[in-house]
Amino acid sequence: MASGCFDELKGAVKHLTEVLSKPTTTDNKSTTNEPVPDLGQSNVRNMYHIDEELVLSEFGRALRLVVDKRDTYSMQACDICEQMKSNLSTLRSYEQKKGFTSQKMTDIIDLLYIHKTRHESVDDFLDNILICSFCADKLRGNKDVARSAFNHLSVIPTPQCIKQLNLFEKSLIKQYVTCISVIRLGQVSNKKRPPTELNSALKGRIAYLPVDVASNATFLPDNLFNVDSLVLLVGAQPTSKHKIWSSAVDLNKVNTALAWLKDNNALYKDIPVYTTDDIRNIISNKLAGHDESGDTNTSGGLLKKLDEATKSFLYEHFTIQPLSADYPADAIIDYQLQKVNGLSVDIFDSNLDLMAFPELFPTGCNGIKDTVREGKIGTSDYIKSRLLNKNPKFRLNIPYLFHCFQT
Repeated sequence: MASGCFDELKGAVKHLTEVLSKPTTTDNKSTTNEPVPDLGQSNVRNMYHIDEELVLSEFGRALRLVVDKRDTYSMQACDICEQMKSNLSTLRSYEQKKGFTSQKMTDIIDLLYIHKTRHESVDDFLDNILICSFCADKLRGNKDVARSAFNHLSVIPTPQCIKQLNLFEKSLIKQYVTCISVIRLGQVSNKKRPPTELNSALKGRIAYLPVDVASNATFLPDNLFNVDSLVLLVGAQPTSKHKIWSSAVDLNKVNTALAWLKDNNALYKDIPVYTTDDIRNIISNKLAGHDESGDTNTSGGLLKKLDEATKSFLYEHFTIQPLSADYPADAIIDYQLQKVNGLSVDIFDSNLDLMAFPELFPTGCNGIKDTVREGKIGTSDYIKSRLLNKNPKFRLNIPYLFHCFQT
């Protein structure tokens, strides 16, 4: 373990030694005869000497802890609660134990055999289904498992049409946008304090602002002459450091995602959505000169067309920074995301998490306050079931983590 980590460190030092030992060449001829310091390998090795024993004596405990966590990290999940656990056993191991024939255990086994197994043989089924000790003890005691995935806690995979959206495009399909205010406490410089008090901390609050998603769904640019015109360069609101983040927004992807949500999510059933045929008909009518669709740039949406004076002001006083390298950094933005105003939504709204995070709850069900859930589950247990789930999308979503802190 230690030698393996030290080999990587020695390789980095060796590369640094090679870089420093190479003579530097410039196009300009030097006019002075100043002596050049000798940066041979022996001198560089003396300057940057690293002793393996010294490194292990100072960082050995931390390195061993990291390696232990790496080697013991569980990538398997319980088939009942779908949480990643380390204390997993097969159903076969409980076959001869007391309580295996209880009614609750029998019902769960039937559900597992119907929904989770790919094996027709009962023996293969018992040998491949994993169960954690918590769920096993509950079921053997003939008790319900509130954190069971069959208790309306299963994680619905996010469809590709929503997964491929970037940050700006996802904000156009949300009914509530999240506004996070984060305060970072400064680093403590007093080394005499205990180690637990030397770490900087984060404190924050999240607000949920309503968005007119119907206006976003019916938004079309003014210069709409072909389907390619639906790709826009959009800038965000300026930050405190005079920077504007920009990104490309493909309205085709947004409309496709909204159409999927309209068909599969009851919370989006009344949202008007343009299909590809509708957009082509609008383009044809506009080119023919008898456009009856009216003004497609509704004022309630998030996107706002920038005039020339506004663009000149933004480029003179702010730095435009693209979110990705998919398009040139000097491309001029034509639209901007408007500020969302209004009162924050009540945090006790039963559909709050479903409407604020459609990328996590694409079908609009299995939220924290699901009314059809039979077994009652506490807030902390629900959050654990999301963050420890075998699907990592919840713990990788930063706004959702702050939402869990405030729930």
